[in-house]
Amino acid sequence: MPTPAPTALVADDNLDAGQTLAALLELLGHRVALARDGQQALDLAMELHPGVVFLDIGMPELDGWEVCRQIRATDWGAKAWIVAVSGYGQDSDREKSHAVGFDKHCTKPLQIKTVQELLERTPIAL
Repeated sequence: MPTPAPTALVADDNLDAGQTLAALLELLGHRVALARDGQQALDLAMELHPGVVFLDIGMPELDGWEVCRQIRATDWGAKAWIVAVSGYGQDSDREKSHAVGFDKHCTKPLQIKTVQELLERTPIAL
């Protein structure tokens, strides 16, 4: 029986940005769930327990910081690789991301090379 593809979650209220990142992750061999707002992202994360999560910060319902906090509060979420993908790129934004539990904070738009490098540096088996 083949090993299932690793699961990734992409959450972005910008449909084009979310779909583009999801398509790239699929090309890299991941099963991908796509959320359009923070609550949907949290619900999918709790259901799927993804190994890697790419969260926009400025989303409706719940912002990415709150989604990250809630994921990190779970047993499986403590081990997930969580990346902030945001238009917010000030030092204070990066500091807040680190404080709530993000592993990395990247500004939009993400380049293909950046995504590949992030996945290569992931300490979990993807």
